[in-house]
Amino acid sequence: EAGVVRTKNIRSILLKHLLAMAVSVMCFFFVGDGLSNDGNLVVGYRDDFALRFGDNPDKMFHAAYRAAMIIGVATLASGPIAERGRLVVYLGCVVVLSGLVVPIAMHWVWTSGGL
Repeated sequence: EAGVVRTKNIRSILLKHLLAMAVSVMCFFFVGDGLSNDGNLVVGYRDDFALRFGDNPDKMFHAAYRAAMIIGVATLASGPIAERGRLVVYLGCVVVLSGLVVPIAMHWVWTSGGL
């Protein structure tokens, strides 16, 4: 994305991506992770709504994989608004995507109880 914007905006694009990565991972692990687990047909449910994997390497790997997917979705959404949108509005979109939209889609696709 930095290759298609003007030189003066490259730093702001990089900052936008770093903030999107941090916000998306936090939103996913505090809210979205609970929604993406086993539950009913539409949305997953877990009581604590926070990631707890302890010392299990399989769960840690799975959590890192899902975090990478969330980061990818968050940064893909930034391309169309490069040099056009405000940072606060973009981060609001990242919160909605990583906390609600993508976790529900993950639940539908990856769990046995999903659609």
